[in-house]
Amino acid sequence: DFQDCDLLIVMGTSLKVQPVASLIERAPSHCLRLLINREPVGMKETLEENKDYKHLLEQMAEYEDSAMKGMFSSMIEQLKRSIMNDQGFDFTSTDNRRDVFLQGDCDEGVAKFIDMLGWETEHRDLIS
Repeated sequence: DFQDCDLLIVMGTSLKVQPVASLIERAPSHCLRLLINREPVGMKETLEENKDYKHLLEQMAEYEDSAMKGMFSSMIEQLKRSIMNDQGFDFTSTDNRRDVFLQGDCDEGVAKFIDMLGWETEHRDLIS
């Protein structure tokens, strides 16, 4: 059903346990993604933030004049492609057109979302 998804709402999770953690990657590129959580999780990683990338660069520097340099270059390129294809949340980029982070507890976040949508009356009627 992900191909038909217009809005993916993710709430109250660390996004560390599979297979749930990978669900945000399955939403199509046109799908808006809302995270309601106490802290941001599932964030898209930059090259500078990736520990494996930093480690490979350090290793490559040690083998500057050897045949190992080519191997490390190949590994770094593979890692770059992987990071560039990362489908994690991107709340800070100026290119972000789909991800929204609403910080707070789930109940508070949902109430705030309902208010933003102007659904307060319908919500009160549903729960009363």
